Amino acid sequence: MTDVYFNPPLDRVGLLEWNRFDTIVQQGYEHEVVVLAQPEVAGAFPRARSAHHGKEDRG
Repeated sequence: MTDVYFNPPLDRVGLLEWNRFDTIVQQGYEHEVVVLAQPEVAGAFPRARSAHHGKEDRG
């Protein structure tokens, strides 16, 4: 089961097309922003965006 499924609309990408990596990441991020902004999705995760806000990473 999954809470949110992301399937960004990417152009056909070959397995070895590393030169397109940055473009693909950007397209994925833009898709994520659109999906998470949908009211039915945003309402399911009211604190998800602020969960780490103001906390230091201790990795």
